[in-house]
Amino acid sequence: MTTVLETLRMRKRLRRSRSKNPALRLGLAFAALFSLLLVAGSLGLSLTYSNLTRDLPSIASLPPLFEPPAAILLQPTRLYDRSGEHVIASLQNPGVGERRFLRVPSPGSSGQTQAQEAFPPDLVEAIIAAQDPRFYQHSGATWQGVWNGAQPTLAQRLASDLLLWDEAASLRRSLRESLLAIQITDAYGREKVLEWYLNSAPFGVRVVGADAAARLYLGKPTVELNLIESAWLASAAGQPAVDPASDPEAARSRALEVLQSMYALGFITPEEVLSATQQSLSFRLLPSEDAGAAPAFVTLVLEELAAQITPSRLERGGLRILTTLDIDLQAQAVCAAATQMLRLNDPAAEAPAPDGATCQAARLLPTQTSSPENLPAGLEANLVALDPTTGEVLALVGARIAQQGSPGVGEASSLASAPLREHSAGSLLTPFIYLTAFSRGYVPASLVWDIPIQTGEMPVENFDGRFHGPVRLRLALANDYLVPAAQLLTQLGAQNVQQTLAQMGVIALKSGGQGRLTNMGDMQTLLESRFNLLELSQAYAVLANQGNLVGWTAGESGAPQAVNALRPITVLHVEDSAGNTWGPEAGAAIQPQERPVISPQLAYLLVHSLMDEAARWPSFGHPNPMEIGRPAAVKSGQTLSGRDVWTIGATPQILIGVWMGYAEADPPNLIAAKSAAGLWHSLMQYAHRDLPVQGWKQPAGISAIEVCDPSGQLPSETCPAIVSEVFSEGSQPNHIDTLYQKLAINRETGRLATIFTPAEFIVERVFMKVPPEATQWAKSAGIALPPDSYDVMLAARNRSPQARITSPQMFAYVNGKVNITGTAATPGFDSYHLQVGRGLNPKTWLQIGREGNRAVTDRLLASWDTTGLSGLYVIQLLVMNKDQSIATDTIQVTVDNQPPEIEALSPPDGERYEAAAWSEITFHLQASDDLGIASVAFTLDGSPLIQLAQPPFAYPWQAQPGEHVLTVTVTDLAGNTSEASIRFSVQR
Repeated sequence: MTTVLETLRMRKRLRRSRSKNPALRLGLAFAALFSLLLVAGSLGLSLTYSNLTRDLPSIASLPPLFEPPAAILLQPTRLYDRSGEHVIASLQNPGVGERRFLRVPSPGSSGQTQAQEAFPPDLVEAIIAAQDPRFYQHSGATWQGVWNGAQPTLAQRLASDLLLWDEAASLRRSLRESLLAIQITDAYGREKVLEWYLNSAPFGVRVVGADAAARLYLGKPTVELNLIESAWLASAAGQPAVDPASDPEAARSRALEVLQSMYALGFITPEEVLSATQQSLSFRLLPSEDAGAAPAFVTLVLEELAAQITPSRLERGGLRILTTLDIDLQAQAVCAAATQMLRLNDPAAEAPAPDGATCQAARLLPTQTSSPENLPAGLEANLVALDPTTGEVLALVGARIAQQGSPGVGEASSLASAPLREHSAGSLLTPFIYLTAFSRGYVPASLVWDIPIQTGEMPVENFDGRFHGPVRLRLALANDYLVPAAQLLTQLGAQNVQQTLAQMGVIALKSGGQGRLTNMGDMQTLLESRFNLLELSQAYAVLANQGNLVGWTAGESGAPQAVNALRPITVLHVEDSAGNTWGPEAGAAIQPQERPVISPQLAYLLVHSLMDEAARWPSFGHPNPMEIGRPAAVKSGQTLSGRDVWTIGATPQILIGVWMGYAEADPPNLIAAKSAAGLWHSLMQYAHRDLPVQGWKQPAGISAIEVCDPSGQLPSETCPAIVSEVFSEGSQPNHIDTLYQKLAINRETGRLATIFTPAEFIVERVFMKVPPEATQWAKSAGIALPPDSYDVMLAARNRSPQARITSPQMFAYVNGKVNITGTAATPGFDSYHLQVGRGLNPKTWLQIGREGNRAVTDRLLASWDTTGLSGLYVIQLLVMNKDQSIATDTIQVTVDNQPPEIEALSPPDGERYEAAAWSEITFHLQASDDLGIASVAFTLDGSPLIQLAQPPFAYPWQAQPGEHVLTVTVTDLAGNTSEASIRFSVQR
């Protein structure tokens, strides 16, 4: 008997023998590796299957789409106005009648039932032959389309179009589609797959189902189709565009190909093929699309929906789309636009509302004071109404005169392919120049000069053909003066204005990603930049909404968008015909986004200027169409050619934008800017008829101060007019007005009076002090300029070389500590002293320094500390002789200890530029002084760039990557200096 010890020893020897056998060890390793791979593969397959089936739509949602009487897809997708009571569009070809659900005939069905309720067998077999030849062999899906994203089987197409329509194309989607197709075939059978496909397949644009296609293209129901007609209809299934009447031979050729496939599958005999080829195949002409109440608006809706719902799913039907359209406002906008255009030829014309009722908005149109005769065909008008707080489109109209003298007005056919056509924006863009200026320290009170200038190749002129001299920026904006805007554009730099437009959402990138204003170098280029009314109106809506942009974005699946490229909202709610809401969780609803793009303070400065009715009176008169009886920020615009006129304006509740002009040819007659303003007036009055009066609240950081007009500085005794202006924090004026100055002159000679001018000849007059570049304008405008010469003849005749002040010079500007040098060395010299007095004829005198008892020849006489002093002073040297006689010398100087003010500097401190987008950056300075600017020096990173003596104080710099410090030094005529430095960077 084996003992326990022996047993242990045997086991030990066995283990040793196994360890010495390499084949055995290798086998064990392979077994272990195979086990691990098997476990890993099983786990991987499990995870892959779990990933594929996660959130997989249920095939149980298919029967409710098809099965009568409550079949969802039996109703076309319809678009409703915001009340939900009016259908504005049906996504179904107008030639298609009521949708019918037909069955695929089963073996036991009667002939009568089949004729009334079922598809003919020829059509069923033709569909299989044309669309899924292996229909009866596969399980519902094949591997053929997994790698290329195709749907080779009918069941896969159902799964793709009705269950996975909201998933992006990918390998995962193709695998999920195959799983669903197999489940559908297994659960409902092949007859249901055929039946559902035949009732839901697209047959061209907005044509769903084989029966609807047969009635539209062939003029008969499917039960009456002959064999070749069934074959052609099967060839058209799933096609995005079908119009067989345009090429009947090609359509017949496709039908013959299907007949051959049917024969190859054994569905028909050779005799039936031959008989079918001899049958007739004729097609009906497609009916014209119904423009509906708002075709341009419908285009916008479909663009918004397409970002989340595929067009094919929309056209399949069964959806109820609640839009933002105000159907009443839309109807009034259509008839008011038509009436306004007709009145340009006939002041008594009036177009009825679309429903035949009276056009109430047309009754609110201002009277046309003048109009060109026989305006040619092609005159158009676009109109948009927005809610600036929600970004919702309330109305969108495109109207045109059909032919000369014709009262017919309808929607412009070109609007079907795009929301609105682009037109030259003209002066409608100038507010964004001023907004750019506001962001760099300017304010509505800032002084700008409307004088002859030239930018680019042509001189800039105002629409009224006149120049208006010094004006506040507010008035230049309100009256549409182009010259001040052109000067600011040059000073600020075109790319800075383009950046502002991009912030406001006005980008509309062209192919290649190039912004449309990249090459904007002068005012003419800006005026000719083309935009559509909707995007410009949305930019103005940002102002009305206190600097916030509201809208939707297509996201990653849409076209390339800039940071602030939000589009106006047109869809409020989506649900199917069964009442099931398609909410955000289903990925079918678009959520509005709100982005602050400019500060409320900047928005308010511009809105406050645009709502100033009195500011517009010099150009537009009073009353004018832009006055509606409540606060409204409004801007008119026009092009130099007169081809385009615009008006966009808003209250806090509603914005309305109007364009009128010619889209295809230059007009032989100019369109009055008030034509667009009149249409805007009528729609604003109508849209606000039941709304309370609202204005814009003044945001924190804005204050109102009384200033001198037009300088924008603090009032002085010579100020001709005082107005209240709004300022952002830190931009308030701190200098007394220097534009108007009271000067003493010799009434006989017209020269500046001096201490030598006889008192009876001295009179005081107020003069406008213009910069050198405005001198020519002032002379042509009859503006009296300050004299530039003094009464010095008497002074020169009486001066003695033994008693003379040599420095400072007569009429010099001085500041700080002034060293007075000269000669006091008369033959009978005893002593001398210096004294100063304020004004032309000082009443009191103040001695400077101590009395001198030694003769001085061209040396320092005394030092005068002028700290705290300002204005006109007289310095007098008195030399006493031993015989008690006195020799004198007198000079007149102006004391100025106030340094110049730097009012605005660009770029802003801390600005960051992208090198790829900024090839050139314009450095710009706005400065002022009570006497005048002598020079402005620009220094970059310690290296001098340029020194300028006259405005504009601007320097275009070729951008270079890196961190930079820009320093500007301003020196006035008295030698006072001010300096400012900013840091900015150009990113690589």
